[in-house]
Amino acid sequence: MAMDMNAQDFIITDFEDGKTEYVITSGGGAAANCSAVVVDDPTGGDNKALKVQLYSTNAFPVFHVKLPEGKTLGDYRGFSMQVYLIDRGNGGNVQMYLGQWEDGDAPSRNATRGMMKINASWSPESKLDKWSPATYMFTDMNVSGNLLTDADKAMNEFNLAYGLAVSRGCRYFIKDIKLIE
Repeated sequence: MAMDMNAQDFIITDFEDGKTEYVITSGGGAAANCSAVVVDDPTGGDNKALKVQLYSTNAFPVFHVKLPEGKTLGDYRGFSMQVYLIDRGNGGNVQMYLGQWEDGDAPSRNATRGMMKINASWSPESKLDKWSPATYMFTDMNVSGNLLTDADKAMNEFNLAYGLAVSRGCRYFIKDIKLIE
């Protein structure tokens, strides 16, 4: 595939907007005793990052995405972020939910439109205690159900939940979440 040199990635969040905490949802229900709080970069940089501490099964921070006027999800090929693993708990694959659901609802059961559950592996570069790139292209993912449908591609506002599917705690930081055009 040829790269468009005029392509512009869309920054979902770099955690510099003043928001201090994010909603935690769960693929299976409540996300008790979990947190997603904006903190200083753990490596001492000037940037902010989201510290995620999970103590429940399959709990994920949720990011609300509103694309610029005239853009839709179909204009993007995937998304990326930086991940800093503190510990992986008992392991597990990455799970992402992409779609529309109400705050507090479990996305796997309550999506109203465009629900896509994505299973992926941590990027091969991911190591404990250092920032590592994590890139997920829509065409490379194991998706429950369909790949992006026409209705999914038409969305310009949706939620993204991202996390490690574990049955006991894990802790990590994420930053610079963006859609790749």
